[in-house]
Amino acid sequence: MSAPTLSICGFRYLSDRWADLNELSELNGRIHRRMVQRGHAIPSTTMVDGMLAIRPCFIGARTTLKEADELVNEVLAIGHEVARMDEQAVG
Repeated sequence: MSAPTLSICGFRYLSDRWADLNELSELNGRIHRRMVQRGHAIPSTTMVDGMLAIRPCFIGARTTLKEADELVNEVLAIGHEVARMDEQAVG
């Protein structure tokens, strides 16, 4: 959603199922809350052009691409999990 600045890069989970920008912000908020509950990766959030973005900040000297990949993988896994839960609730 935004160009990386130093160690910060805002992004969001996207899905065709949630095409509305407000719904995508709600979805990403749900993903963020679940990440905080799990405690593996705890990024913050920010608003970019009125849309919620997940906002990791990697400042540790020992941080590698492995940690960034783990964070993205967790976002994807939780996003898929939330989508399945929503489908079960509807169907």
